[in-house]
Amino acid sequence: MLRAWLVKLFLALLLGAVSQANAAPAPVGRIALSVGEAKRVDTEGKAAPLRLGTPISEGDRIITGGDAVAIIVFVDEGRISLRADSELLVKQYKVDPAGLNSHLDLELVRGAIRQISGQAARMQPERYRLNTPIASIGVRGTDFLAKTSSDAVETFVQEGKIVVLSNLTACVGLAQTGNCAPLADISATDSARYLRVLAGGQIERRVVAADEIERLFGISLAKVSAAAPAATPAPVMAKAPEPVKLADVPAKPTGITESFSQGMRVPDDAGKPSNSMPVAAATLNDLKTVGSQAPAAPVAVVTPPAVVVTPPAVVVAPPPIVVVAPPPVVVVETPPAAPVVVPPPVAVVTPPAAPVTPVAPVVVAPPVLVLKNTPDLSRQLVWGRFTSADQLPLQLWVPYDTAKDGRSVTVGELGQYALWRTGPTQSISSSLKGEVQFDIHSGEAYYQKGSQLLAAQISNPALSINFDKATFSSSLTVSQAQIGSASLQMAGKMTDEGIFSARSASQVMAGAVSLNGKEAGLLFSSDYAGGAFKGITLWNAR
Repeated sequence: MLRAWLVKLFLALLLGAVSQANAAPAPVGRIALSVGEAKRVDTEGKAAPLRLGTPISEGDRIITGGDAVAIIVFVDEGRISLRADSELLVKQYKVDPAGLNSHLDLELVRGAIRQISGQAARMQPERYRLNTPIASIGVRGTDFLAKTSSDAVETFVQEGKIVVLSNLTACVGLAQTGNCAPLADISATDSARYLRVLAGGQIERRVVAADEIERLFGISLAKVSAAAPAATPAPVMAKAPEPVKLADVPAKPTGITESFSQGMRVPDDAGKPSNSMPVAAATLNDLKTVGSQAPAAPVAVVTPPAVVVTPPAVVVAPPPIVVVAPPPVVVVETPPAAPVVVPPPVAVVTPPAAPVTPVAPVVVAPPVLVLKNTPDLSRQLVWGRFTSADQLPLQLWVPYDTAKDGRSVTVGELGQYALWRTGPTQSISSSLKGEVQFDIHSGEAYYQKGSQLLAAQISNPALSINFDKATFSSSLTVSQAQIGSASLQMAGKMTDEGIFSARSASQVMAGAVSLNGKEAGLLFSSDYAGGAFKGITLWNAR
């Protein structure tokens, strides 16, 4: 009897151990934003499309297509923004809350990322490693950008410090113990914060201006810690690379840039908000933590000057000259004895031309589209700002803590603003049918070139959403008196969650519709004259 009981107990323990061994690994992070064709490939090679809240485990491989952007938020609040045509392998992500035995090992197989270190990497920076085909990167509490290809790895440090290590066999695995001498290190306090390591081991350092970061990495930074001169000094060992023009999100339709992204709470497996993982926004540009920071100071309202269109001057032709003909000559006949008297000819009198008074040119002022720029919390869609965005000349937003109250984020510009929608993240109503036209309700725009920020105007707005085909199309013109004007016209797909986006080589549009289809919000960006027009809008269905 006792023996039978022991056998049952042993079998139960054995089955429990097997069940535990076969259980899915615990998530080490979740997807905070996924736009375009992106997927997760697990350790068994099974692929699944990324969705908001998709759990990420050790061994998972995250792959983005040519029109995609994905943001991962890890359990220690570390963040990675994965750009288009990129592949990231989460080899190991073990976090020791005591800060003694964490192991963070990632591999950027190809493409570009922006990473902000979480608590584990800040407590034990020597335990973090980002591998690439060319070299490996270690951090010292850092916000940095990295891009890798078959011939080089490029980095830029926004905050903190990184060390670049050789990928030679003798060095692999030694970065955590500090026994591997780094090829180079670079800090945010250095004047040359851009570092490029070639496959042959050559190292290049450069000073880069803020607006050059987007060309090099396809990622636009909302802030740069220190101003950098536009001039490019000579490289240390090799010729500096030519700037590569990369769209923030690639030059194919997508819509969220870190030029358009998101800030939100990541839902857990049950679809409920997870209070342990506050997320910074991912749509156009910073990946900063925003949940625990104070809201930005209010921004002064800047009224853009009206654009005056001067038509060509109107030329008035002078009246024709009137010629007065003489009266007919009268011949008087007298008897033959008398001479014939002929009167002298009458002179033709030509009156002088009347003076012509020039007509002053008529100045016609174009109609100005007056849009509201005051937040309305009664609406289902609200623009919320992030704490690093106080430099922008926009008023149509509310503080982060106000925006997230009872709402979930849809699209936005990293580190600046995001579009928050009433209710949890879910699909829009299935009752929405047909094509719906929208009228603009409110909006603001500005022109940005480096540190230059100028308020701009929006005109000729149009937005149409086809719920049957899950598509959208929109157009508008944005102008600034000192700079000029740009016209945007784009169309693209809409997801089941009512999020839509489109991108060309120089322009981006991204937005979302309310769950009932009555409201819409749209952000846009258009490269122009070495800078970019950007803006946010809200719309009402007709």
